[in-house]
Amino acid sequence: MATILKWWKNYAAIVMLLVMVIGLKYPMIMLVFFICMIGPSLTGFFTGRFWCGNICPIGIFFDNVLIKISNHQKAPKFFKSKWIRIIFTTLMMSMFSFEIFYSFGKPVMMGMVFYEMILEAVITGTFLSVIYHNRVWCHFCPMGSTGAFVTYLSNRKKVLNVSEQCSKCRKCEESCPMGLAPHEYQGTKLSSYNCIQCGVCVKSCPNERIGYQDNIKPVEKNSIDVGV
Repeated sequence: MATILKWWKNYAAIVMLLVMVIGLKYPMIMLVFFICMIGPSLTGFFTGRFWCGNICPIGIFFDNVLIKISNHQKAPKFFKSKWIRIIFTTLMMSMFSFEIFYSFGKPVMMGMVFYEMILEAVITGTFLSVIYHNRVWCHFCPMGSTGAFVTYLSNRKKVLNVSEQCSKCRKCEESCPMGLAPHEYQGTKLSSYNCIQCGVCVKSCPNERIGYQDNIKPVEKNSIDVGV
């Protein structure tokens, strides 16, 4: 499984762009993105937001492509607001449901609805990446927000172990695309349902004091289990 996930993280962005190109002529192929809609919610009960950080093709596109043009600035708190997430998710899902309802039974039209949704996410995410960080979109992504809510309801949100020997150098906080501060959980577990388990903090820790123990390990080669 780890090998498959590693391959996916390397090539998911290419696969997504290829599907979108094909979708211009054959819109029905875009229906495959229905998996991306339900994935965060279904897996949230068991693996937290692992989907967002390791499987979502849009997120991987942000990590592999947009990170090269990102301004690497933290997102304003505005984007992290609970109410912004609720309002944006409600608005987007209402519009999506309305369009699907009126195109139901017409695969081509339904495919175009999915195409528009994915294209809007990519364009918005690209614009925000140039100004801020490459993962700003993930703060208020409707699917990610739904997955975060499911993770909050479940008891699988505690995924990161931070050693008592943490030096609080803040490298983890500086590198976290979601603006979290793992060092604040020294000697315990990071309980934020906003953690997408991307493993960036694990790689950035100079003393190897952060690792995964209760959940699926991140795909990155440098991930390390640290007992606390």
